[in-house]
Amino acid sequence: MEERDPRISEIFYYFQRHTSISSGRTVGRKIGVVQEIICRRLLLSSEPIRDSIIYEPRIRGFSGATHKVEFVLFQPLEVLEIPVGQELDSTQVEGLSFSVMKVDPVRKTAAIKMTYAGRKLRCTVSTDRPIVSKSPRQLLESNGIRIKAWINDDYSVRFSILDLSAPVATVESKRVGAQRFSATEKLGSGIQTIEKAKQASLVAVDFDLEYNGTAMALGGRDANRPYRSFVILGNGVHWTDHDLSVLDAYVDYTYLARDSAILRYADYVREKATLAGEDFFSYFMAYFKGLTNTPADDFEIFDSDFVQCRPRDAALLKEAVAKQVADYPVTGA
Repeated sequence: MEERDPRISEIFYYFQRHTSISSGRTVGRKIGVVQEIICRRLLLSSEPIRDSIIYEPRIRGFSGATHKVEFVLFQPLEVLEIPVGQELDSTQVEGLSFSVMKVDPVRKTAAIKMTYAGRKLRCTVSTDRPIVSKSPRQLLESNGIRIKAWINDDYSVRFSILDLSAPVATVESKRVGAQRFSATEKLGSGIQTIEKAKQASLVAVDFDLEYNGTAMALGGRDANRPYRSFVILGNGVHWTDHDLSVLDAYVDYTYLARDSAILRYADYVREKATLAGEDFFSYFMAYFKGLTNTPADDFEIFDSDFVQCRPRDAALLKEAVAKQVADYPVTGA
C-alpha cells in the first residue's frame, strides 16, 4: 500500500493517477469550483440567505478598489411572492410592482412585467439570479436597488428587493493544493496559504473600513458590525496556526470545507459516470462547469461539512451568515 504523507490532502491522492505536473493545476482549479459549489449549496438551504445572496459581484472598498468575492449578501427591503397571472405592488418601495406572465418550471425562468418610476418594462428572469436585462437593471440600480428572482415549483416567482447601499456579509472561498516539482517525485505541502490569508484579510479590511468605519482588529469581533466577513478554506492540512492567526485578526469568521465533502461529491459523480458508461475523470472535469452554471443535482451537503476554525467557538457557518440578515417583510405569501 502506498505510504501517504500526512502533509498532503487526501484529495491529492484521490486524483493522483489522473494528473501530471502539467495538468495538476487545472484539476486544482476545478476542485476549487467544487468547493464553491458545496458552499453555495449549504448557504441556499437557508431562506434568508437565499433571498439575500448575489454571486461574484464587484464591490467597492474603502481604498476605492473593487473586489470580486464569491458570495455577497445584501439586506432585503421586502420579498414579494407572486403567482402566474397576478400583479403585486411593493409595500416598501414606492411605485414598484411586478406581474408574472409565464413560468417555465423546467428551465426555471419567468417572463415578467415591472413598473417602476413611471416606466413599464418587460424582461425574463432566471431562478437564483438578479435581473440582468439592461434597461430594468440600470433603472433599479441607479436607485440603489437590485431585484433577485427565485422560481418556485408551484408556478410562482419570489422577488427579493435588495438594498445595494451596503453588503451585510461577504463569503470568500480560498483553496490551496499540494505542490508537484518537475525535477523530483517528491511532493511539497501547500506554500500559498499565507499569501491567500493576506489576500482575504486585505479584502475584509477594505470592506470593513468602508461599511463599518473601522477594522475588526481595532473594534473587536463582538462590536456592532452591520457588515461581517467570512472566509472558507480548502485543503485543511496546509493551513497552519500562523496562517489562521492572520485571518483571525482581520476576518470575522473562518471555516474549513472538509476534504471528505469534496471526496463524497467526487464519488457521487463517479457513480454518474459509471451509469453513463463514461470515463470518470473526463466526466468529472466536464460536470462542474462553474459556480452558477453547474446543473442542479441531488447531492447533499451538511452543516458538518464545514468546520469552525477562527474563532473555534463560532456558530455553524450557515447560522452565522444568516444572522447578518435582518428581518424583512414577505408580501403575498
